[in-house]
Amino acid sequence: MRISTLEMEARLMYYLDINANLVVPNITSMSGLVMFEADMLSLSKSGYATAVEIKVSKADLKKDLKKQHITHINRMQYGLSFYYKNLKYFYYAVPEYLEEEALKQIPDFCGLLVLREVEVGHWSATYKTKQIELVREAGILFKTRWDDKMRYNLARLGTMRIMSLKYKLLNYKSKLK
Repeated sequence: MRISTLEMEARLMYYLDINANLVVPNITSMSGLVMFEADMLSLSKSGYATAVEIKVSKADLKKDLKKQHITHINRMQYGLSFYYKNLKYFYYAVPEYLEEEALKQIPDFCGLLVLREVEVGHWSATYKTKQIELVREAGILFKTRWDDKMRYNLARLGTMRIMSLKYKLLNYKSKLK
C-alpha cells in the first residue's frame, strides 16, 4: 500500500487538529519563520510551533537526512539553535512501511508519527481507515513562544497556499471543459 504525500498531509492536518491550531503546509526558509523547508507547521493557541517532515519513500527519507538542518547539528556547536530556534517540537511522519527504517535513521530529538491502516468498529459494522499514530515523542527543542508578527506571517502564508490551490483547481477545471 503506497501512500502519497498529499494523503499524508491531509491525515496530518486532521491529527494536528486544524480546529484548534494553525496548520500550514510547505513553509520555506524564505518566510523567516524556520531555517529550512518544513512540510507542515502547526502553531498552538499558546504560541508554540511544531514542524513535521513528511517522507513516503525510503530514498526520500535517506535524502532528507543529508540536509543541512540535520547534518549540521552534530558538526556545529550552535546547529540546533540555529535551525530549530523557533520550534518546540520536530517530527517525521511516514507510512507504516517506513516505520522501522525511520526509527533507525532519524535523530534522537525527532519524534515519529506513522500513518497506519486500522480497523474501526462502529455499532455493528467495521471498516478500515488510515490514521496517524504517535510512535515516538519528540524532545522539547526550544520554548520559543511566537509573537503576533510571526503568527500573522504564518496565517498569511496559509492564505497564500489556499489561493494557490484554488487557482490550480480553476486551471484544472478549465482544461476539463
